[in-house]
Amino acid sequence: MILDLTIELGQAKCLVILGIPAARLSETGYALQHQDVKVLAIEVLFHSTGEIIHQLLVDLAKQIGNPIQILSDHGSDMKKGVELYREHQHPDVIYTYDVTHQMALLLKHELENDDRYQSFLQHCSLTRQRVQQTELYFLLPPKQRTKARYLNMDEHIDWAKRVLHYQEQDDFSQISSVFLWDDEIISAVVNDLDEQTLSQLSAMEQKAYLNAQIFTSTLNQHIAPQMVEQHRPAICQAASVGRKRFQAKLGWLTDYREDIAFYAQLIEIVHVVEKQVKQNGLNQASQATFVESVEGMPLTPRTQQFKKQIVEYLAHEGSMIPENKTLLATSDIIESIFGKYKLFSSERPLKEIGKMVLTIPVFTSEITSDLVKKAMESVSRTDVDEWSDRVFGQSTLSKRRTVFDQQKTTQKVHEKSPRNSR
Repeated sequence: MILDLTIELGQAKCLVILGIPAARLSETGYALQHQDVKVLAIEVLFHSTGEIIHQLLVDLAKQIGNPIQILSDHGSDMKKGVELYREHQHPDVIYTYDVTHQMALLLKHELENDDRYQSFLQHCSLTRQRVQQTELYFLLPPKQRTKARYLNMDEHIDWAKRVLHYQEQDDFSQISSVFLWDDEIISAVVNDLDEQTLSQLSAMEQKAYLNAQIFTSTLNQHIAPQMVEQHRPAICQAASVGRKRFQAKLGWLTDYREDIAFYAQLIEIVHVVEKQVKQNGLNQASQATFVESVEGMPLTPRTQQFKKQIVEYLAHEGSMIPENKTLLATSDIIESIFGKYKLFSSERPLKEIGKMVLTIPVFTSEITSDLVKKAMESVSRTDVDEWSDRVFGQSTLSKRRTVFDQQKTTQKVHEKSPRNSR
């Protein structure tokens, strides 16, 4: 049994409970697809507490039997509801903390008060503003999320690694291929060149060259070849307009190179444990398997401490699973279904939970002509409308239309009154 609660705009919350027979887990490889699970319950809640979640679980168990495992994030109401269910009804039910949310929580604890990481994010945000609508737009940092920020921190770290790699290639022609020899460039290399060489290069001053090849060729015409070979890297770096613009907007990343390497290492070991338990499930051996997987990684002392927390999580969750038994470790399937629902309902004028939640079971079903025929014969439009009215009452969109239509009618009556017609 997999539980999750998604919160939409507006007052309503939607609780979805998925289920899969334990016997089928090994057949799926523990990486569930939409059609591997069945929607056991959909509840629209305007107020959610642990007691409400507990009662929903009790009612559901009367219909389908007691679950072997309940898997979810540790939202306060969800956690309390499951704990009440285990305490009062079935203490033998295994309650597993979803690995994705647990890893995000560990990352949050590690980085939330890390001044360097928070400074890195601030620079990313500022850079995003500065490079929009410029020639550096193709290097735009990812947009920071207001929710699930640590679930998706790898987006920013991957971006930073790629931009640093781009910088190392020392080819900024995609920003600008132009090379410019001016007073600013001369001042940057004046200490590296003798007076004779500077005098020979004076003919190039205040001129722009289309690309590096033309610029280098012109250098060869003004100074001796050995001087070109000796000083060309410094001169070309100083004269590259693309490099100058990169440094002005993205040069700050160089100062975070070591930090980014550390953050990337955190993400790497998180990916190791997630891949392991998401593909192979969770059991008493998961802890040892993970330790073996990261044994050869050159971890820093700080990363070693982070790894220790992952080991403790695997040991705790694995200890609750019977020996020689493997169960689920992730509720990603329900997040995926919610994502599909949000995409499916994104065209609604106002973002609120409504009768569209009834499409969620469709995402877990194989659509056949027989299924469609059965649905149309067993559920009428009137049934859906009555259910919607009972659960939601008048929708926000309906209220909006009523108010605005009344305003239009009032305005028309006012325009047609005898006083206004004079």
